[in-house]
Amino acid sequence: MLGPVEGQELRDTVDALRAELERAQAERAEAMQSAVRDGNDQIVQLQVTVVALRAELEEQAAKHADVLADAHSAFRDEREQLTQMITALRAQLEHPDAG
Repeated sequence: MLGPVEGQELRDTVDALRAELERAQAERAEAMQSAVRDGNDQIVQLQVTVVALRAELEEQAAKHADVLADAHSAFRDEREQLTQMITALRAQLEHPDAG
């Protein structure tokens, strides 16, 4: 059987171990919450980056479409001018005295 001093020492030891266990659990819970917060912050930052990159990509695609449309228009204009020039030169060759 334990004496009153030994019994009190055991209770003190149990209380100290319980307090240490609760402290460790609280630290673990705080570390987990901190990791979740950091993860959520990173997710938000990545979502913002995705939105910005998507907007930039759409802007570049629109600019590219404009450049392409301008190139097609210039090509059509040049083709029309060359066709007219060919027609005029052909007419001169076919009727040299008319020009």
